[in-house]
Amino acid sequence: MNEVIDLLNNPLKRQEGLSIARTLDSLTNELTNDLILCGLKENDPSFNGEYIKLCVKHNGTKNIGDRLIDFFANGNMNEKIGSLKALYHVSEEPLILDESANRFIENPKFKEHKAAYKKREEILIKEYEKCDNIILKFFFKWAIPSKSGDFFKGVPETYADLETLIKDNIQLKEQLTKYVEWN
Repeated sequence: MNEVIDLLNNPLKRQEGLSIARTLDSLTNELTNDLILCGLKENDPSFNGEYIKLCVKHNGTKNIGDRLIDFFANGNMNEKIGSLKALYHVSEEPLILDESANRFIENPKFKEHKAAYKKREEILIKEYEKCDNIILKFFFKWAIPSKSGDFFKGVPETYADLETLIKDNIQLKEQLTKYVEWN
């Protein structure tokens, strides 16, 4: 287990650590935390899900969602941004296609975790409303998929829009650069 953790903590060997972790029958608490941190550090919003989904497979959606909220609430700015991006991977679509009936039905997984999603969303909305950091606000959009439009008024639509908005603000530019380089 320590070998896998060492690989995960080495950015150049992280992928190898993930490959080995996928073969394990169970994950220790320490390994789960390291996998979550790898997911938080991963800049690619699709690939960060590989770490998070493995944790969900072994520990459940609610447990990992709660841990991500904890990273958001208690983490540094990089962990906050990473957790907002990773929360996307612990949500379920409310409706799924029932191919046999060719209609949408309520997703049983969503129904099972509906209360946990609602609680997480309430926490995030409260944090968003008191947030004054445009970089953090940008990443909130990934963590609160039920909100759109006017709720995120004034928040850049794309990463390029965010970069343009903060180009003259040295402090915010440095903060975003530190996040991109954090791994």
